[in-house]
Amino acid sequence: MLTFTANNPSGHTASTSRQVIVHAVASSTESEYPTTTTTTSAAAATPTQPSFAQPSTQSSSMSTLLLQIQALQSQLAALKAEKNVSTPPPYKFLTPLALGSSGTGVTELQKRLTKEGVYTGPINGRFGPLTKAAVKKYQAKHGLAQLGNVGPKTRAALNAK
Repeated sequence: MLTFTANNPSGHTASTSRQVIVHAVASSTESEYPTTTTTTSAAAATPTQPSFAQPSTQSSSMSTLLLQIQALQSQLAALKAEKNVSTPPPYKFLTPLALGSSGTGVTELQKRLTKEGVYTGPINGRFGPLTKAAVKKYQAKHGLAQLGNVGPKTRAALNAK
């Protein structure tokens, strides 16, 4: 004799007892779930009246869930605040850059020149004519000789910020 208990979407619980005979069916292929057939004796079925969950139990569970959600939201806010506190240090320009240079140094230069408002070209890590023109504008803006390459004085000005 087996007793089945089920909850429906409205939260009501119903139980039914039935005599169940289970026969295994051989399968030609292996399966994660074995195939079975079930025979139910209708005469042995004795349905019971549905039992309803107590309202106080539901509200208690709801209150517990709300408290857990609030605790998780607080933890999330704390983690976000931690993340915003630590910012990476600014890029330090250590090597000369000129027409034909490429790589991370040029990418960071293009980003900085864009922030300064003197470069509007693509940020692609290649020091071409647009980057050279922007370096000259940066140098003029900061009172440096307008050579179009990033030498010691231009590097010092870029690293000062």
